[in-house]
Amino acid sequence: MAALVMMKLIVFVGFLLLGMMFSVLAAMTLGRGLSGDQIAFVSDREDNQEIYLLDLPTGLVTNLSRNRLSDEYVPAWSPDGQQVAYASDLDGDMDIYMMDVPPNGEARKLTHNVGWDSMPAWSPDGKWIAFASYASLGQNIYILSVDSDSDALVALTELRGYESYPMWSPDGTELMFASEIDFSSQVYLLDIQQTDVRPSAIPFLNDYQARYSMPRWSPDGRFILYSARVNSLAQDIFLLNLNTGQTQNLTHSLANDDAPSWSPDGTRIVFWSTREGSADLYLMNADGDDLRRLTTHSAEDVSPAWRPHQ
Repeated sequence: MAALVMMKLIVFVGFLLLGMMFSVLAAMTLGRGLSGDQIAFVSDREDNQEIYLLDLPTGLVTNLSRNRLSDEYVPAWSPDGQQVAYASDLDGDMDIYMMDVPPNGEARKLTHNVGWDSMPAWSPDGKWIAFASYASLGQNIYILSVDSDSDALVALTELRGYESYPMWSPDGTELMFASEIDFSSQVYLLDIQQTDVRPSAIPFLNDYQARYSMPRWSPDGRFILYSARVNSLAQDIFLLNLNTGQTQNLTHSLANDDAPSWSPDGTRIVFWSTREGSADLYLMNADGDDLRRLTTHSAEDVSPAWRPHQ
């Protein structure tokens, strides 16, 4: 009898120590265990859409948003990697929120529009967030000040299309975004100082037969990543060399590959793909080599965003 009690006690202590070990590991992960090796993403693995953090060295996945009463979408890191902006329907409408990582209290609500606000993107200096919104007629690109107590918005575009996925240039002087008009899409550039909107000078990105989304400058500004559906039902990840104008299909998949995100040093790319059925995260080198699957959950894992170096 005594031996049985002792065995149960040993098992209990073992589970207790194991739980403490995972708690410490999670705390280290959220506190930036290895800089630049963490990826925020969206998943419905707990039924609703939430923001998660994947630590690449350990494979540990942590729920950052922890809000079962709402859905969260499209996370975007602050330049210092300490905060995440995202879209949420917590108050019944889709607005932009911001939370600390690791979480420290309630998330801060940045927009209070009746319209639909989503797809946030931080400026390189961390002072502004650009996003897409139905704050007025049509979906356009707006910016707001992160540090201001006012929720006043500045409209940057007044186009008649569906504007989406704004992305700041590395020097912060331009915004790039996708615009869909009459079932075709183009990529536009916007001069922040002059609010001058013009089509991209890149011919391939203005092919009216293609569907483009989520253009992403490389950290050094020499390349643009984007996803496109060109003459096929599948969506692939493409790389554009701004110096040569040459484009390269990096994935060549029969499935949908979307939402590419650069590593902080520009050597790797994370994206989501349906090549194994459900949407999972995949990692590859910047030239498309060394492809490997990062998540294998039966849920949909999408919208990866690589955490910047601190």
